[in-house]
Amino acid sequence: MGLLEQEIKELRIMNKRIIDGTIMNDELTQRIAVYSQIEKRAKMMLLAFAMQAKYKKNASNNIVKYGLLGDGSVVDIGTDVEIEMIHCPDMEKNITRHECLDYSGSVEHNEDCQSCKNFTVTREVLLKNK
Repeated sequence: MGLLEQEIKELRIMNKRIIDGTIMNDELTQRIAVYSQIEKRAKMMLLAFAMQAKYKKNASNNIVKYGLLGDGSVVDIGTDVEIEMIHCPDMEKNITRHECLDYSGSVEHNEDCQSCKNFTVTREVLLKNK
């Protein structure tokens, strides 16, 4: 089942829970906020794919180069955050967040990595639970 199909299915279930009165207002508000963010990203992905179709390989290379989309990757709603792929500008390739943590944690790379946005996000996401 595709991501959009999954979201539609979940929205239909949520709608049934609203009608049945089994969903609380707070939960409903939170879910709507999450679905709005998913919708925004889905629209951006569709726009990126449209640009790839129109401008061919040049647009595709730039979209991958800047880490907007992975090279051949798909959106997996169950992805473990440690294996989420991100673009490492220092190594000039896509790596997992776990690899980012290892790479940026070494003494020789730590200083270079501190200016990278992935450095901050990776630290927040992976180290908040430790």
